[in-house]
Amino acid sequence: MSYITGKWQIMNLLGRYKDRQGGNFRLGQFHDDLIKNGSLPISVVEWILLDDPSSLQKAVK
Repeated sequence: MSYITGKWQIMNLLGRYKDRQGGNFRLGQFHDDLIKNGSLPISVVEWILLDDPSSLQKAVK
């Protein structure tokens, strides 16, 4: 079950990342950015990749 939840979170992050990048979006760059941060919680990765602390704020509540 946790794999399904993790996949959903990454797909959600991918959509938000793609919207933010617009015409400059490259899937390979997304993968590189995702992996280079190591095994952090997705909320922290969202904060780093999207510069959006809202996910992190939700996670700590």
